[in-house]
Amino acid sequence: HQGRIYYLSNTRRDLVTCMKNLPLIIENLYQKKVFNDYEVDALKAEKTEFDKATCILDWVINKGDEASYELLKILDHIRKRTLDPGLHPWISCFPFRDEDPEPSCLFGGTKEKVSVNIWMTRYKETSVLFLLF
Repeated sequence: HQGRIYYLSNTRRDLVTCMKNLPLIIENLYQKKVFNDYEVDALKAEKTEFDKATCILDWVINKGDEASYELLKILDHIRKRTLDPGLHPWISCFPFRDEDPEPSCLFGGTKEKVSVNIWMTRYKETSVLFLLF
């Protein structure tokens, strides 16, 4: 499942500028026990949204596979509130596990399921689009 870390790392440059509503993302990561009180306080102390987004991504990626998966689920479930619309196709391409429970994120939304084969095709197409912008 190293693909989860790779999926975030490979799009990191776009995510640091296209994630929005960072307090909502941070709160959800705290609720999922990805971040502790100290980390939440440190993120709140960051001066810019870019710095906060950078820290969120770096810390989640460094925490490993399960933390990366939690962030991906959060971004998927509440994408309208947390991602620039240009990244909606990107998150839709991630192959979430079928056994995942219903979303428990704050202000949850809908979730698309796509097969791994469709994901690979769509991800390659999406990657090309990111390079064009």
